[in-house]
Amino acid sequence: MMKKLFQNQPLIDQSLERAAETLDDFSEQVYKHYFDLQPDAEQLMSHIDDIVRGKMMAEIIRLLLVEDYQQEQDYLLFEARTHADSYFVVDDMYADLLTAVVAAVQEGAQDSWDAKFEQAWDEKSQSLLVAIREHMQPT
Repeated sequence: MMKKLFQNQPLIDQSLERAAETLDDFSEQVYKHYFDLQPDAEQLMSHIDDIVRGKMMAEIIRLLLVEDYQQEQDYLLFEARTHADSYFVVDDMYADLLTAVVAAVQEGAQDSWDAKFEQAWDEKSQSLLVAIREHMQPT
């Protein structure tokens, strides 16, 4: 699986770049999709300004550019536990957030989006979701 993720990384990078070039505000587009999927998350995040949301989006993109989540274990543990304990984030919020990212990237990729991008994003999203979920379990 790890070899496959490495092979997919150029597709992830290329589609993110294309989305950044074509969308007026990538972050805004992601959050629009996310809040459509998770109305409760919109309420949870209502106190967060655009600057903090932008930083959160930058961190999500950083994680999507990581090829090996083993190197991110401490960070993911901290984030998953903090979000669950302090902000009442639940498992399906992560899945929906990644779904929203993919939807925005697909919009930004426009006509260049095809089955290879779909597969790369599906595998990448699932890999990140597995890494996050490993740290949501009680110790």
